[in-house]
Parts: sequence; structure tokens; C-alpha cells
Amino acid sequence: MNARLRLLLICLSLTAALSAQNIRGTIVGQVTDSSGSALPGATVTVLNQGTGISVNAAVDSTGSYTVPNLDAGRYTVTVKKEGFHAVEVKDVELLASQTARQDISLAIGEVRQTVEVQASAALVRTDLQTIGNTIQQKQLSELPLSTRSIDGLIALAAGATTTGNNPRISGSNYWGGNNFTLNGVAVNGAGSGGAAYVRA
Repeated sequence: MNARLRLLLICLSLTAALSAQNIRGTIVGQVTDSSGSALPGATVTVLNQGTGISVNAAVDSTGSYTVPNLDAGRYTVTVKKEGFHAVEVKDVELLASQTARQDISLAIGEVRQTVEVQASAALVRTDLQTIGNTIQQKQLSELPLSTRSIDGLIALAAGATTTGNNPRISGSNYWGGNNFTLNGVAVNGAGSGGAAYVRA
């Protein structure tokens, strides 16, 4: 009986660890006409520019669309609706565990005509209440950092401060107020309230 109980506990812990590894991203947005009214029924195609894999999604009654479970990379978002020009937005950058917003406005015209737009980063995030930063590989390899620990990179994030081994993000509590992940896996230091020591 004890052996079965131990096996069950091991399986449960492995399941929890695997479910925490969420490195997929999501692209969301609002589809409207030139007057700002929602366009339900439009079709959205999201194409990964690196792999060539595309995913289709429908625009709901409020004009919103969501395309989850996407790999990190650059995407082309194409929206079509009968009676409107198709719009193609290129180079939408999606990072690991990120939700990227790409709102699109369609103009009246023939769907055979396509309007190409270059994606630009949103200045204000309206889809999440959290504050987060993603540090690119180029920054890790080229910035002159005194240490290569995760705590040493916290100063690059907006709203983050460090005092010894206890970082604070936007005034959060030392313990339990922050969640550090590396490639979608939690790397929290339970004893210090910061990130576990991992070489970058």
C-alpha cells in the first residue's frame, strides 16, 4: 500500500511540473470596420513566418479573435470578410508565454484586394493586468553584466528593484508576490523570495 501511495504522489508531482511548462503564446485582437464597429464573422489566418504553419480562427459576435498555443516567432495575421478589403499584417512578434495584441480595421471594398501593414508594438497593454518583461538572447549575450544570474538581469525590467537577494516588482511582497520563469518553467527561490540561481 505504501509503494502504491508513493507512486501516486510521484505521478502527481510530475504532472504538476509538466503543466507548469507553458511556453506557448497567444495572439488576440479586435476586428472593426472603418467606423470602429465590430465585424463578427470575419476569418483570421495566423501564419508562422519561420515554419510556414498557419492557424485559422473566427471573429466572434463582439469582433474579437483569439489564437492560442502558438510557438514563439514572427507571424503574419490576415483578416478577410466578404465586402471588405483583406488586410495582412506582417512581422507580428510573439515571445514565449506572451499574449500579443493585433487589432485590425477593414475598409469596404473587394476581398481580392489586400492591404499590407507592418506590425508595430503596442504602447499600452489592454489585454492583461500584469507587468512583465522578456529579455532577448541578444541582450543576454551582448550586455555587460556583472553576474549571469537571473537576479542580475532583474534591473533590465521596468518597475523592478533589487535589495540583496530579495527583488521587488511594482511594490510586490518579497515572498509570494513574484513568479520567475525560465522557458515557461518556474525558477523561484523559496528561501529568498527571488529567483533560483541559474547560470544564463
